[in-house]
Amino acid sequence: MGTPWFSLRGAHELCVERNGSSLQFWRWSSSEHCPKMWANLCFMTWEELVLVYCCFLSFKTRNSLTVQVANEDLALWGERKLFQARILDDGFMHSLIVYEDYVTKGVRLHAAVWDGDLRQCPVWTAFSKPAASPELSHWMWTNYCPPVTHQSASPKWIKRVSKTRVRLADIQLYVFCQEYRQQNQRINRAGAFEIRFVSEEAAKRFKELFSPALIDDSTATESTQT
Repeated sequence: MGTPWFSLRGAHELCVERNGSSLQFWRWSSSEHCPKMWANLCFMTWEELVLVYCCFLSFKTRNSLTVQVANEDLALWGERKLFQARILDDGFMHSLIVYEDYVTKGVRLHAAVWDGDLRQCPVWTAFSKPAASPELSHWMWTNYCPPVTHQSASPKWIKRVSKTRVRLADIQLYVFCQEYRQQNQRINRAGAFEIRFVSEEAAKRFKELFSPALIDDSTATESTQT
């Protein structure tokens, strides 16, 4: 059967970059004084690639041996930022970002630590169904991604319930932080997920990004609807 091969590295020793449908992990070679590829992981779906990337970034950011997280680690190649704003999330200040993937046209929500030592560390992410792309077969990716919510095709899946609060129906979160309790953001028996923005303008722009409308459905006062 041959000799089993394995290599063990700490997250603090590695850097990551995306190359198409794969993630490449690089280590520094002291003998050759240059970076060398440590592992190349290929993925069949965009979601799996994103989840592994977020897990690695969370491990590296929280590792006490990490001296500094490189800027290259903090940005996933192939994504463009559609939206960013501060939110109050389970009692913490987080940055909510909406990313679109160039290849799949998939959209995801991404919450990260806003400031401090763990700044930009992933907290959670959720995916949206992408549009069809002729490049999917080239990357050998499937043309289906789990939506942000099962009701995302309906205009009722997103609702602005106050000047700074937006609710999403049936959203599925992938959480990377042990301290985070998403149930604290769940509202009513249906479990709608509530996002509380710091600014009124951010809530308005977020709602319009997913559900453009001529008339804003926000309320003038805090809603007590459950």
